Amino acid sequence: METISINLTVPTGWQELEDKQLRYVYSRASRNLPPLNFY
Repeated sequence: METISINLTVPTGWQELEDKQLRYVYSRASRNLPPLNFY
């Protein structure tokens, strides 16, 4: 069996998000959609 590693960079605060990312987060929140979970 082969092992696969995936390295993700996750922002540690709102100030690290770009405008497009912030708009996406706020649009989900305004529609009462839960945040995305990747686990």
